[in-house]
This record gives sequence, structure tokens and C-alpha cells, in this order.
Amino acid sequence: MSWYRVDVSCEAFNEKEQLELEDTGSYLIEADTESEAKYGQSWVMQRTDPVINKPRDIDYLVPCVTNLETLEVTIYGVMKFTDIVNSDLVGEMAIAWLQKTKRALYLEDLKTLSAKKRWNLVLDI
Repeated sequence: MSWYRVDVSCEAFNEKEQLELEDTGSYLIEADTESEAKYGQSWVMQRTDPVINKPRDIDYLVPCVTNLETLEVTIYGVMKFTDIVNSDLVGEMAIAWLQKTKRALYLEDLKTLSAKKRWNLVLDI
């Protein structure tokens, strides 16, 4: 039996919860949601996270934003981490004191991927 990790973040809870969910055996998917900050919409990852250092073909990012007033979620794609890393879209943190331990995925950078790469599993382009 295999497992995948889904990270869920929400400022309303003021903490980050990690949920372990059963995998269907097909894909490893990491879904992060973050609230927009003054540095732009972004998703923060540990600098040592394997999906940005040695991504596999089964590692995906589903970047989404949750509107806490309406409880609506906007999904920006189903992206392979190999495409993100190979396109050099893993950025440095805008906040200097976090740069030693964290990396960031910025929405504006992720939007530069082609539609095919942004919606890998969803669209048959």
C-alpha cells in the first residue's frame, strides 16, 4: 500500500496540517494552498524537499488558492514537478531570513508554463 502527502495551509488556523491519504497507486500529488501575501501568490517548500531536488515523473503540484470568505478554491493546474524544476521555476524566498531553509513557487512564474504542462492530467492537448 502506498501513500501520498497533501499539505493544507490556511491562515485562519494559523498552522500547517499534513494529512496522510491513501494513494491509488497512480500518482504522487502534493497540493498546497496558501493565502496571498504582499510578496505575490506563492507556495513555500523546504529547500531539501525531494520533489524540487530530485523530482520523479509521478510527483505533481496542484497549486490552488482558497477564498476564506466564500470558501471557493481556484486551481491553477496539475503540474509535474519535473516540468517545474526543468523550467527553473523554483525560486528563492523574497523574505531574506527564510532563504537558507525555504524555496518558493510563485504563481506568476508557474503561469509561464504552457497550457499542456500546466494541466498535465486534465487536458488532452
